[in-house]
Amino acid sequence: MASKELKQHIIKWEGYKKNPYLDVAGVPTIGVGFTTYLDGTKVTMQDPPLDDIQIDRILDQKLNEF
Repeated sequence: MASKELKQHIIKWEGYKKNPYLDVAGVPTIGVGFTTYLDGTKVTMQDPPLDDIQIDRILDQKLNEF
């Protein structure tokens, strides 16, 4: 699991948005720069907002992949 400090640094750099948005490249994004969910499904602009627990879980999993 990633340290709290690392996650805070990434959130500061990427931002933290519960609702889908288009990133600078026009790609649907949510949370902390997520363009896909844990199952590999791409984010769409019609997706419901995520809560803090969902965002933290996705961030942990994606950091563990690296």
